[in-house]
Amino acid sequence: MKTANRLVILALTLTCAFAAPLSAVAEPAASTSPEWSFTGVTLSSSRVTSGQPVTVEPEVSGDLDGATYNYVWQRGGSWAEGDWGSTVLSTGQGTADSSSTLSSEIGRAGTYTIYVDVTDRSGAKRTMSAELEVAPPSWDYSGVRLSATRVTSGQSVTVEPEVSGDLDGATYNYVWQRGGSWADGDWGSTVRDTGRGTSDATCELAPASAGRYTVYVDVTDRSGEKRTMSTTLVVASPEWTFSGVSLSASRVTSGQSVTVEPQVSGDLEGATYNYVWQRGGSWAAGEWGSTVLSTGSGTSDASATLSSEVSRAGRYTVYVDVTDRSGRKRTLSAGLEVYDDSWSLVGVDASPASVTAGDDVTYAPRVSGVLMFTKKWSE
Repeated sequence: MKTANRLVILALTLTCAFAAPLSAVAEPAASTSPEWSFTGVTLSSSRVTSGQPVTVEPEVSGDLDGATYNYVWQRGGSWAEGDWGSTVLSTGQGTADSSSTLSSEIGRAGTYTIYVDVTDRSGAKRTMSAELEVAPPSWDYSGVRLSATRVTSGQSVTVEPEVSGDLDGATYNYVWQRGGSWADGDWGSTVRDTGRGTSDATCELAPASAGRYTVYVDVTDRSGEKRTMSTTLVVASPEWTFSGVSLSASRVTSGQSVTVEPQVSGDLEGATYNYVWQRGGSWAAGEWGSTVLSTGSGTSDASATLSSEVSRAGRYTVYVDVTDRSGRKRTLSAGLEVYDDSWSLVGVDASPASVTAGDDVTYAPRVSGVLMFTKKWSE
């Protein structure tokens, strides 16, 4: 009996030793994940016009304390740059806002997929989506109207695209081209000058050079659709005449000033003048000069005074270049004689010294100093 009792006591001891751990393992662990559901994505409208805002709202319920949301848009099923974007892509993290408004993100026409990633505080993420159709704005473009189809060089012209319809957010690029050439100086545009289109639905042009121009207008709506139309503008040179060069005196002494005036008439608004002097028919350095040589450009002054420029004795040619605002240049000239009056009469020579009655005699003055012009006479 004693041995049996000992075995029973040992069995009971072992049973007690293992009972507690087995009971602890069998007990279920407490859950830490929040309970919530996500059934879809609601859009304020499933079809909109480009630029029209859309509110995106995930259909969620349950315990979403501490949840974050990532709103993703994708155009045309493409993940190429520019065809998609998201909250995380823009800001680097999700947002606590349980709704979002898309506007500029869906500015281009097309079929969009709008995804919403919902991540609860435990890190569990679920994603659902909805489809959105974005239509381009409706508008018409029938032509380009000019305030005048024929003008004089420098005259302003108003350019206006003939458009109607939904053009909120549209941009305009005004382009001019001369003589069908795209060479530098023969064309220009709003985009070329400023780097982008303008919101102004009219433009003022004042072409300086005469010729036949094509005026284009690119109209781009807010969805990115561009249409282009054009018209023709004829720019004529201004009408004017240039009949000669007038000098206040054609013969002066050294250092005496001379006023030079081109004899012009007509439309010379915006014209420039280049006054040129040349001594002895030479273009060597020091023997000529001009307004452009001295200042780098022509002058708007319709007359000029020469003084130090004609200080040396000699025969000068005075030119005037007249350039109208269209770039057309005409040149005329006049002669000027400059003499040095610092001389004296020493005597008179007769040739021959001895003659008989009836013979011709030539007399020549003997002078000191510089005398450009002499008179000889015979008897």
